[in-house]
Parts: sequence; structure tokens; C-alpha cells
Amino acid sequence: MAIDADLLNEDCAAISGWTDADVDTAVSEVDPAGQFRFDTNTGAAGNAYAYRRRDIASPPNQFTVEIKTYFDTIGATTDTDHAAFYYTTATWFFYVEFGSDGLLVLKTGAGKTEVGADIVKHGGAAAWQTWRFEVDKSGGEAAATVEVFLDNVSQGVVDCDYEG
Repeated sequence: MAIDADLLNEDCAAISGWTDADVDTAVSEVDPAGQFRFDTNTGAAGNAYAYRRRDIASPPNQFTVEIKTYFDTIGATTDTDHAAFYYTTATWFFYVEFGSDGLLVLKTGAGKTEVGADIVKHGGAAAWQTWRFEVDKSGGEAAATVEVFLDNVSQGVVDCDYEG
């Protein structure tokens, strides 16, 4: 699938164009310049998570999202102590969670599918990882799927058909 960099090609120079939805002690910011920094502050007692959101009113039926991550520390998605990004329309959500227990994609019925098995590097094993999400909703939002690539290797195709 072709990447449509004209839709959004974020240089990470400013984060102000993204809606901040951080909870508790979590922080999302530009630091250093050219990188978004998401910190869940896992030492906090509460459920902290770093969220940024950006709405694009009319995304194409097929599009690609690519993100490079490095997690010094991150908690479990089950504890709501994770990093996430989501991409929405008025009726559909593409929602991804990164946690110590894996990479999860939201699907219909508010269920989540783990991609791979505990493939998010963090803590002592932390390393830069490049994620590419090739979304296909050409069959409609109710049939949307995403092929997930980690460092250019396909991790499989999962449903991303959450409508809400």
C-alpha cells in the first residue's frame, strides 16, 4: 500500500496540533526537538497513561500510519499504564495501545487483539522500534483491518473495525 504523506507528515516540531488526553501523572510533549515524548511515570500510584489524538475528517479508505517508539519504562495495558494513539472519524476509531504486555488494537465490541506476543520492547530491553500500520477500510468501517509491521516485518492482519 502506498503511503500518503500528504495527508499528514508530522515532523514532531510541535505537539500543539494534537489533542492532549493524558491522565494522572502522564506527560506527552516534544522532547528533544523532532520527537514526541510520552511518559506514563510508572512510579505513580494511579493509572497513568499518555494520550495524544488528532482528528482527520475524511481519511482515505486505505492509509498508512508509521511511528517510531522507544519505551524506557511502560506499564501493562491491563493496568491502564500504557502509551496509546488513536485515529478517528465521526463514526470509527483506529486505536492502538503499547504496554509491557504487548501491542493491542481495538476491535468491534470494545475487544482488543494482541499483535504478536509481547513485542513491545521496554525497560532493560528498550530499543527503537518502527511500527507501520497499513489500514484498509475499503470494505467499509465495519470491515476495517490493519496489517501491522514491526521494523518492516509483518506481524499479521487484525480487525480494527471499532465503530462508536
